[in-house]
Amino acid sequence: MTRTLFVSETEGVCGGYPCVGDTRIPVRSVVTVYGQLGDFAQTMDAFPRLTREEIRYALDWYRMHPERVDEDIRRNARTLEDRQSRQRDAGAPRWQSARPARAGSGRG
Repeated sequence: MTRTLFVSETEGVCGGYPCVGDTRIPVRSVVTVYGQLGDFAQTMDAFPRLTREEIRYALDWYRMHPERVDEDIRRNARTLEDRQSRQRDAGAPRWQSARPARAGSGRG
């Protein structure tokens, strides 16, 4: 386990990638939201459980270790892409029944 004041990397938590303190909020999430919003105050609003210092430190940690956070961002993007691809390949969502609706059932 790697730990600094506001960032920790723990095996088995968020894939071992950096999280803010003892939370399960990945540094990548703070970095991504800040990158999308471009505003520190709005980023704070997006993470009400985090203090100003925790958010600032997460962004500073990214500036010092961009390769580690960028790797996590890429890994998560690939995982999302793989899952979406499998869903497309599988056809209907799992919750949607493949059986035809019965007459009078109100379905279909």
